[in-house]
Amino acid sequence: MKINGFTGFEREFEFCMKVDGKWQEFKCTADFHVKYEAPADNFEMILDTAKVDMWSDKYEEYVSYSLSPEEFTNLNMWMQDLTHWDEYYEYMNYND
Repeated sequence: MKINGFTGFEREFEFCMKVDGKWQEFKCTADFHVKYEAPADNFEMILDTAKVDMWSDKYEEYVSYSLSPEEFTNLNMWMQDLTHWDEYYEYMNYND
């Protein structure tokens, strides 16, 4: 999986992942929130919903795609890994 244009602030981004053994391109609009655990000083990205469209060679446009539960979980983990937590922490402290 490869995500383009996501740092933890964007609601819209693109990603690629394998579907049925073939790499596919996707556009995603995500609703998420960040959970902060004070004693551990830990941030966690929680993906609430994701509207996903997959590029279709057949139709030569993006078509709606439903993520499987495993794909949804994986997308959440990839988003967590790509979030720029230092910048997010600064943003949260600056906007308090």
